[in-house]
Amino acid sequence: MIDQRRRKYLAKLAAKLRDFYTAQHQEQEANIKLTATEKAKSQLDGFMEAGLISQLVNKADLQKALGEAHFEVFKKTRDERRKQLTKETGAKLDWSIYDEPTIFRKID
Repeated sequence: MIDQRRRKYLAKLAAKLRDFYTAQHQEQEANIKLTATEKAKSQLDGFMEAGLISQLVNKADLQKALGEAHFEVFKKTRDERRKQLTKETGAKLDWSIYDEPTIFRKID
């Protein structure tokens, strides 16, 4: 029973992640910022937190799902995309703070 719920959760998470990354990709291509993407990010963070709280998934599961969905949409890893964006903007930013999803980050 738990395995079935876990599979359903991971399938729904993968769909939500693909939708989110697709919206990000469209924003990047059109060079615009959509407010819907911020709302979707908040909902996605909540969905991932719910998976953790209900113990359907762990952080490693979420990281794997994030990486797979990102690669599916952008055809590159999150690190590769980060490096490309840094080169395009010419900025010397420390993107490592964004390695983890927002729900995992601790604010000091």
